[in-house]
Amino acid sequence: MIIIKSDLQNNFEDEYIENLIVPYSNNVIKTNPRDFLNIDKSIIEKSKIIIIYSPSSKEIFNEINSLLNSISYKYYLIHLSDENLEGPYNHYDKAEAVFRSYFNPKLNQKNCYTIPLGFQNGFFANNNKFNFDRKYIWSFCGQAYSTRKNMIENLESITPNYIHKINNFMSIDALSANELVDIYSNSYFAPCPFGFINPDTFRIMEVLESGCIPIVKKLYMIDYFKTIFGDHPFVVVKKWKNIDNIISNYQSNPEMLKNKQKEVWEWYSKFKQDLSSDVEVIFKDKNSQLESVQFSYQKQKIYNFFRRFIFFYWFKLRKKSWFIKIQKFIYKSKKLLKNNK
Repeated sequence: MIIIKSDLQNNFEDEYIENLIVPYSNNVIKTNPRDFLNIDKSIIEKSKIIIIYSPSSKEIFNEINSLLNSISYKYYLIHLSDENLEGPYNHYDKAEAVFRSYFNPKLNQKNCYTIPLGFQNGFFANNNKFNFDRKYIWSFCGQAYSTRKNMIENLESITPNYIHKINNFMSIDALSANELVDIYSNSYFAPCPFGFINPDTFRIMEVLESGCIPIVKKLYMIDYFKTIFGDHPFVVVKKWKNIDNIISNYQSNPEMLKNKQKEVWEWYSKFKQDLSSDVEVIFKDKNSQLESVQFSYQKQKIYNFFRRFIFFYWFKLRKKSWFIKIQKFIYKSKKLLKNNK
């Protein structure tokens, strides 16, 4: 196996990729696009070629694009970063298989599989961190913008809790991975709001690695995370205002809380095992039935029309200037009518 990765690519989630998606061994050659061309052709022809890249970076895309346009070998893609769902996807059709972060219902290729974002380095294999008794009922560490403020306001009365607000992603006031592991490993629940654009975030698997229960919100009428995690046991809410009652219910029923902790931990252990096994099956070009139910959910054609409509609204329509103006007009009109009653 030959792993090609640009020297410009960051190493933020290497731990996740190397342990769950492409388990590295002594038989793996790690190289960059430039040095790959210097590898003996006889070795290349006997090896699986796996390219890990983030084409959202123009420099990285140009480097990988140049390589793929100059070779005729079969290859597999691991496409990291496509939060806006804007591609580029021009190398998908020629790839043997594509593993990408962020689900996009417009991508109908049979060889395309969406995997979770994963977790940042420092979170993997914290099995010894799991315990039933924890210090905090819930915790949140991250940016507190937009609807996240409302989420926190609906939870602040539930104590003890831990809140650490930061200015921006990877900012100087952000906690280290070790600090986050300690906090999540001492929390029963962790609300996992959408990222700035996309519903998926690193927080979800970081929380799961720490034996903590994720609380996620629906993307309008759909549970986005079934597409990424399959039949998950997360706590799912329609609106953040419902969250305090749910947590209070678990808080008043210790046995139910303990059962939920156990359910999440056991499910997650199997989820990781199935994900790694299925990726290996696909890399080996086997026709075995995949265990990860999320891959079948991603291919559901009947449901896909509805998903595409939701995604079109979320990622495109609501950003249009004219649509924003209409929304503001409706909001002001409702407020005016309410004040005149």
